[in-house]
Amino acid sequence: MYATSDGGWMSVGALEPRFYARFVELLGVPEWAGSQHDRTAWPRMREAFATRFASHPRAEWEKVFDGADACVTPVLNWSEALRDPI
Repeated sequence: MYATSDGGWMSVGALEPRFYARFVELLGVPEWAGSQHDRTAWPRMREAFATRFASHPRAEWEKVFDGADACVTPVLNWSEALRDPI
């Protein structure tokens, strides 16, 4: 999970290569596309992802990832979760 600029959170589960590729593309960090399985890069990668997510509010990231095959979704608060149809 990554914090957004407004205190919200986004959850990322892009484990398969095609989801990961779409994730880094939509997040705007394509330079990390080849580093998915490079464990030595993971700390820097997490930092880059965190910085990027922190640059915009959750609602903007929701729009970016809405309908995209990237395994990224907002973390809902209790009241949002109760209203969510899924």
